[in-house]
Amino acid sequence: MDQDSNLSIISTIQELSGLIASFENGISDQNVQLFVQTASGLKIQLQDRKRLSPMGQIILSLGKYLASNQAAAHQRTLPLLQEQLDALKTLITGRDLDPAGQDRLVKEMIGKFKAFKEIVVPPAPVPGDLDELKAVVLSIDWEISSRTISQFRVALDHLFQKWRGHWVNINLLK
Repeated sequence: MDQDSNLSIISTIQELSGLIASFENGISDQNVQLFVQTASGLKIQLQDRKRLSPMGQIILSLGKYLASNQAAAHQRTLPLLQEQLDALKTLITGRDLDPAGQDRLVKEMIGKFKAFKEIVVPPAPVPGDLDELKAVVLSIDWEISSRTISQFRVALDHLFQKWRGHWVNINLLK
């Protein structure tokens, strides 16, 4: 790619890095929306670069996560965002990296994003997880007794243990 395109991408990376630095003092709605818009522009700038386009998507995804979880965002979000931007800048400037080294760096950043995603996104519920609870609820609907209430508590305790620390998926409530 040409030098002007690289300079534009580096300028966008610096703008995003500045926004991340401002988030250290608190995340405002206006700044996080500006971050998402800028990251979206970066993704578009990188869409024709096969090796770099995943990096643009990762940065945008992390920005969207930050926008949707401003107050409760994981503490590792901002450092990971900055690390992704630094890696992208290294890839753009091409300092001391051959194509194999660039591929390794991209794979490493994708791996870090996937590991982060495993931390913040609860696993999808297994269809059988709620079958016992549904059966107990139906039996309570039919007859309220100490036995059905006890079964209900056992089923709930099992689900609470399994899903402790995760938000309840809205589909579980339907």
